[in-house]
Amino acid sequence: MKDTAKQIIKYWYSLECLQPKEVPKYKAIPKKYVNELVFTTENDTTTIYQQSVIKPYWKRTNSRVSTYVVPLPNDSYNYSITDEIKYFKDEKDYVLDDEHAVLLCVVKGTEVLEAFIDKLEIEYPEKPYLGNVYSASFVVDAEGYYKEGSLQIAPFIWVIYQMMSQPDVEFKDIKLDGWHEIVKSIEDSFNLPEEKISLDNAARVINTYLREHILEPMGITMFRAGDIYGYCGFQAEEIQLVKAETMPINDLKSSFFLDDLQLVLQHIDTLKDKDKLLSYINSLNQDIEHYDLLKDTDQMRKWYNPKVLPYGRWPSKFNLSFMQQIAVNIAKENPKDIFSVNGPPGTGKTTLLKDIIASNIVERAVKFCESNHVNDIFEKVVGRDGTSFYYDIPSDIAVYGMLVLSSNNKAVENITLELPNISSVEEGTNGSTLFHPDSSNQQVDLSYFAKDKKYQFVKSNEVYFTFLADRLAESNEQWGLISARLGKKSNINTFMPVLDVLSSDMSSIMRMPSAQDAFESAKKQFQAQHDLVKALFTYVTAYEENIHLIQELKVKIDKLKEEVLVINEQLSKYDDLDDNLLKLIERKNSIESKLIELNSKRSIFDKIWSATNWSILKAMSNTALLSVIEEETTNLQKVKGQLDTLHQLVNERESIINTKDGLLSDIKELDGTVQNAEHT
Repeated sequence: MKDTAKQIIKYWYSLECLQPKEVPKYKAIPKKYVNELVFTTENDTTTIYQQSVIKPYWKRTNSRVSTYVVPLPNDSYNYSITDEIKYFKDEKDYVLDDEHAVLLCVVKGTEVLEAFIDKLEIEYPEKPYLGNVYSASFVVDAEGYYKEGSLQIAPFIWVIYQMMSQPDVEFKDIKLDGWHEIVKSIEDSFNLPEEKISLDNAARVINTYLREHILEPMGITMFRAGDIYGYCGFQAEEIQLVKAETMPINDLKSSFFLDDLQLVLQHIDTLKDKDKLLSYINSLNQDIEHYDLLKDTDQMRKWYNPKVLPYGRWPSKFNLSFMQQIAVNIAKENPKDIFSVNGPPGTGKTTLLKDIIASNIVERAVKFCESNHVNDIFEKVVGRDGTSFYYDIPSDIAVYGMLVLSSNNKAVENITLELPNISSVEEGTNGSTLFHPDSSNQQVDLSYFAKDKKYQFVKSNEVYFTFLADRLAESNEQWGLISARLGKKSNINTFMPVLDVLSSDMSSIMRMPSAQDAFESAKKQFQAQHDLVKALFTYVTAYEENIHLIQELKVKIDKLKEEVLVINEQLSKYDDLDDNLLKLIERKNSIESKLIELNSKRSIFDKIWSATNWSILKAMSNTALLSVIEEETTNLQKVKGQLDTLHQLVNERESIINTKDGLLSDIKELDGTVQNAEHT
């Protein structure tokens, strides 16, 4: 399974790599802005292309920050590009970013593809055209010196190079990583960190290496030396804000999947054969059992009953739909499994996600309550400086942590902003003020944050770190810090001040002198509510079981009644049995009486026969009498046979009647059980 999974991931990785990051058309500047955006240094040695007009008095931050591009000379030169950029900065009275991205060795993408196609002797696609692409990149600091570890080779160039250099190797065996070895080799030649390598020297060395060791073996020529990218503006803080909102310029990966796929490839050998990730990767190659819950009633009953319902629900005035509740139940019962919930926008995926979050919170609180002292839950770890510290979260608690991830940043932001907002819970609280900070008696001391303008939106009433949730959202409409936007750098930077507060000693801020007293109080409240919910669930489960039992009993009763009807039909065949039996008995008695009479007459003849001369008696004999006796004896035997048959039928009827009586007794007993269950 691992080998197949590797092949799948490598194939996916290659496909992602084969979508290169093309060189932008940074010289395409409208004529009316050429004088303002195109800057030429002294002696016309360097041209700098600013990408947008910026003014210090414009309102939007983005309108006060721009990127600029400096083409690297293709031929050798004896001046410093960094000095040229500083001249641009001084002349424009700009502030520049504290680093520059250097993108190197521009090649024609179409030429690379054609060389690849020819090498592997595969069919040309209909449109093999591809724009120009960079082959490598690195970063320099504000003084123009190479930053160690910043060199990267474009995945597009590297993967094609690997495939072309190993044409006889099966795809599954091609090594797609390995550029780290080249990076190390180049950086070793720089003699870092003992020496500082300028932008100009680093670009020359790297371009030479790329041409000689990668491009020329592929039959590719370098089209241009490359470009230098940077940010300019009027304030360093604004540059960092804009920069945080965009992908790093030196990142030559055109897909955000590449790092994750590389991570999977590096660790796939450490996975167990039954690991869910392996199963997920190989899912299309496996016979996976699927259930149609609308047709499979057993599976429907399994996942839609009180025994698998979570103890927690997100406050809502509406119940979950049938399929939503089943999805939540499966998530609760199988937290380590991978499963998907599919549906177009507006079908309630976010709604059910809220219930999964609520269930996790309750399960985590149950874990907390297993401890008697607050210090037993988390382990305090002190930093090397002896002052800073953090709390290590145990694995059985950390497992309830939740990450909401998406390829759509907006989708993730929507739910992380919605969860802490009062509006997301107030409709489902049935008038309760539990989530309303204004109704809370707990207060926080905001004097600690008097100098921070971000706290101007914050209210002092506290539910669940409400003041930090307000600070993060820059509004006073939050109930608690249940979620936070992360992901991109700007979101992380926004969250860091909140994390700093959470990492500090908050007893004074929260006006909570004893953490243990607060823990015991919260634990007592939670356990009381949890016990109540469990009792209600016990009642509902018993009720559900009774309903199910009643349904089963009624089905059994109906089947028994059907069997009684069948038996009644069978008994109807015996309606004439008693009459026929009486008639046969009467006939038997009649024949027996007649035979007695005939035998008595015969006995007289026998006496005379023994005492008288044979010849005389022969003349007196009555053969007719003997014939009659013989005939009646035969009839008697027939009647006895018929009587035996009728007696067998009588026994059969008695057996059927006993069966019927048993069924009627079972029906009566089941009816009593149903009545008892209905009154429970």
